[in-house]
Amino acid sequence: MIGTPGGAESSNHPMAARSQPDHPDAPPQGRGGPALDRGAGPALAPRPPLPAVPAAPVPVHFARMTDPPCIHRAIYSGSFDPVTLGHLDVIERGRRMFDDLIVAIGRNIDKRELFPLRRRREMVERLVREMNDGDPLAGSVRVETYQGLTVDFARSVDASIILRGIRNISDLAYECQLAMTNRQVANIETVFIVTDQAFSYTSSSLIRQIAALGGDLDSLSAIVPTIVIEALKEMKAASGFAHLLEEHKD
Repeated sequence: MIGTPGGAESSNHPMAARSQPDHPDAPPQGRGGPALDRGAGPALAPRPPLPAVPAAPVPVHFARMTDPPCIHRAIYSGSFDPVTLGHLDVIERGRRMFDDLIVAIGRNIDKRELFPLRRRREMVERLVREMNDGDPLAGSVRVETYQGLTVDFARSVDASIILRGIRNISDLAYECQLAMTNRQVANIETVFIVTDQAFSYTSSSLIRQIAALGGDLDSLSAIVPTIVIEALKEMKAASGFAHLLEEHKD
């Protein structure tokens, strides 16, 4: 006999027994069985971390003991007739840019010489020696003389750079044209250094004119080193500067 709801018989029916919780604190049951408690149960173990992928090694080149050292060699060419403080300014700054700087003294066929090539080399070597002794940690500087084209001399000493000093806009226009020609003909690059503004209008040609026309040689102390003034005085006392006034002969 099936009892009515609320009757005594209803407590004995199996379905009725399921409708009542076994414990006051038990969670309510839903239709068809107990409600699922999604927060209950054992905690899931954390996933193990993925193994680290090693980074690709960066290729490193180790120079062999037999590899020759890489030397940045440049030449600073000119007639240096005479050598000026502007020249020395370019040499001093250039030796801090290159490992090896060669001061290359040549002949300018368009100008009459003031000092012979040997005398010019002696003066420049003395000034360079003083420069090296004053700061031995900078790049080395040596002095050479040469005949012929500057690019041919540069190749003969394994120099890849020609160093040039720029005093003003007029220099820049001429030197740019010369630099492009040297690059196309001989594949040699040119590096420009703008000289100190104190030497913007210093030129060897101006010094030769002052000497030839009997100017005060001591007044040149602001643009040439003392050794040049002494050499000019010696030349004036010995033979004078008449050879500078002679007509240039081809």
